[in-house]
Amino acid sequence: MATGDQYQGKEGLTWNYVYQGGYTTGDYKSGARLYERIGPDIILSGHWQPLRLTPEYLQKIAADAETLDRLYRELLPDSADFGAEGCIVRIRPYQITASAGETISFEVELRNPFPNPEQAQVQVVAPLGWNVNPGIQTLQISGVHWLLFKVTAAGTAVRRARLAMDVTIAGQRFGQQAEALVTILPASATSNPMSNWYGDASLNWKNSTPNLASGGDFFAGDMG
Repeated sequence: MATGDQYQGKEGLTWNYVYQGGYTTGDYKSGARLYERIGPDIILSGHWQPLRLTPEYLQKIAADAETLDRLYRELLPDSADFGAEGCIVRIRPYQITASAGETISFEVELRNPFPNPEQAQVQVVAPLGWNVNPGIQTLQISGVHWLLFKVTAAGTAVRRARLAMDVTIAGQRFGQQAEALVTILPASATSNPMSNWYGDASLNWKNSTPNLASGGDFFAGDMG
């Protein structure tokens, strides 16, 4: 059975989870149950030598999975369940390139960190002069909810301008919980896609990223 990078090390016992990959509490417990149900003779990891599966190995990874979940339950706050990743919002696509004046569609995954349905308000925080529709959405959420918004960039070329999603749920403001990066091509790059406009000193990160509209400190909670 090919398992990828779930575990690392020659013994195949060291956790190798990545928060940006969507890791959440219970993943290793589910993985241990899957290993036991399939019962392969050999495990093929992403970077280590093949590992022969034994009953002792199954017992070890199941016990370790219980320990990992317990540690997260003890360490994470009880007031709201942000999961192991610690982020309740994702914006997709995370990076996109467009032309000036082009309207771009984004999809937002919003997770309710509370056990009961709650009212949520989400606001798109965009560079000044950009048009966002809708800029603010208020909705009732339970579990995971999906919503859409569109952005039309101003005419100025910019590399990796940032959008953010400011979130309030059940009257509790969690601030800017996710980001997306938008590159707007200059007219020269639009007419000649092969031009290396990234080498233009006037379009470096410091000079090209406009200030975000007011809405609190920026938090890069979705560095994917």
